[in-house]
Amino acid sequence: MLRVDRLSKSFATPDGMTQAVKGIGFEVAEGEFYTLVGPSGCGKTTTLRCIAGLERPSGGAITIADVTVDEPDAGVHVPSHLRDIGMVFQSYAIWPHLNVFENVAYPLRVTKPAPVKSEIEQRVMDSLQLVGMGDLARRSATKLSGGQQQRVALARALVRKPKLLLLDEPLSNLDAKLREQMRVELEEMVARVGLTTIYVTHDQAEALSMSDRVAVMSEGLIAQEGSPRDVYARPSTQFVASFLGVANVLTGIVGGPDTVVLDDGAGRLSVPLSNGFETGARIRVVVRPEDIEIRADGADGADNCIAGRLERVVFEGAQSECFIRAKDYRIRVRVHQATDAREGDDIWLRILPDRCVVFHQDGN
Repeated sequence: MLRVDRLSKSFATPDGMTQAVKGIGFEVAEGEFYTLVGPSGCGKTTTLRCIAGLERPSGGAITIADVTVDEPDAGVHVPSHLRDIGMVFQSYAIWPHLNVFENVAYPLRVTKPAPVKSEIEQRVMDSLQLVGMGDLARRSATKLSGGQQQRVALARALVRKPKLLLLDEPLSNLDAKLREQMRVELEEMVARVGLTTIYVTHDQAEALSMSDRVAVMSEGLIAQEGSPRDVYARPSTQFVASFLGVANVLTGIVGGPDTVVLDDGAGRLSVPLSNGFETGARIRVVVRPEDIEIRADGADGADNCIAGRLERVVFEGAQSECFIRAKDYRIRVRVHQATDAREGDDIWLRILPDRCVVFHQDGN
């Protein structure tokens, strides 16, 4: 449905040309929810704006529903208003001088030829009903809450029945509780419509919970692409592991087949090692806080146990986050809030072997 091929985009800066997007490529199937996630400046919004036609690519090609909308080398650039897309901006871009109905109707009124009045009425109300705003069609835009503005912006994007929906951090201006609520509602609404969606965010929770597939971007490139579960559980680089969630990083050397000797005498770990890790090689072991167990006694023959002292317990409601000092490491562990562990306790940590991900010293 959407194909991005060798897309690049450069900008002129006082220090010369800067390449914001460096020849990336990906495909999105019809009806798929695809998320570009990464830190600020990684190129995700520039990529979205190129797909929308708001930026002209420096190279590559973009195809939407078998129509090439951008290909600089061939002199092809289809303007935004002629692309079959709907877009929701971070700021929502709600016009304060128009009421809810007219905000949503605007894309239809400027279409040439414009639909007849009765069709505009029907399509606007259908879109407003879809986002739960049907009863507020005549309300002034200046009297809307943040969540209501987000719904209006989404209805306006859907009213043209586009083939592709583009969402640029649409939840970032909402407070934490409303953001979580709207995340669920947005995912359900898009699923009901069955619309192909490209979502841009820096929020890992949004990327992991809403997407069919995610592409983690870094410095203008796609560092890893895949299902949220696969990318989270099996990151391809230390950057991906650290960006998508919290990651403990332990350093050491390969001590033999599937064996890691941790630095500073912290202990030995049994972890799955591929043929690319030779004995004596410097490596890093990445493990998530939820993949570590706390034990009061490590002398029961269990493997992968290392000793430590509980320095801090942070209560977070359903769970607690524990910070354990093990030699030079400060290791984070997530446990059920009822776990009987107190600050200052000497404890043992059991690291689940099959949940460890190992990288070379350079993080790859």
